[in-house]
Amino acid sequence: ARRAGMVKQWRAEAPGAHVLLEAGSLGKSQDRLPLIARCLALFGVDAVALSSADLQDWARLRTVLAEHALGGTCVTPPEEPPGPNGPAAAPRSRVVEAGGGWRVGVLSAAVGALAMTDLGDAVAAETRRLRKDEHCGVVVLVSHLPEDETSRLLGRLAEADRPDLIAQIGRA
Repeated sequence: ARRAGMVKQWRAEAPGAHVLLEAGSLGKSQDRLPLIARCLALFGVDAVALSSADLQDWARLRTVLAEHALGGTCVTPPEEPPGPNGPAAAPRSRVVEAGGGWRVGVLSAAVGALAMTDLGDAVAAETRRLRKDEHCGVVVLVSHLPEDETSRLLGRLAEADRPDLIAQIGRA
C-alpha cells in the first residue's frame, strides 16, 4: 500500500513519466518474491537495481522477474560467479525509454566480488557505453554501498565517466 501510494502521488506530480527505480534485496523474502514482483510490474517499474544479496540467488530471481516482464541490473558480480553451465550473470545495465525520445541508463553497484578500483572501472566503462552506444541522455547509478564508499567510488572517476544522478541506497 505504501509503495502504491508513493507511485500514485509521483505519477500525479509528473504526468507521463515512465521511470521508477526499485532498489534491491528482493530475494530476502523468498515466499513473497512473486507477489513483490507482480506489484512492481503493476506499479510500472522499468528497472530493478539489484543488491549483492539479490545476486546470491540470481537464477531464481531472474526467472521470477522475467515472469513479470521486469529487468534487473547490477555492475557487481555475485560473490560466487556462476559455473560454465550455470545461469548468466545479471545485466550490467538497463536502458529505460522515458518518453519524448529520452533514454535513461540505469546501473547498480553493490558490495560484492569487485575491489573498489575494479568497481569504479566497471561503473565508468558502463556509463561511457550507455552514453555512446545506447544514446542515453541520463545515466543513473543506484548505489547499495555506504555513503562514504559511494563518495570514494565517484571520486576515482573522471568527470566524463561519472553518472549524472546517484540514488544512494546504502547506509551512511
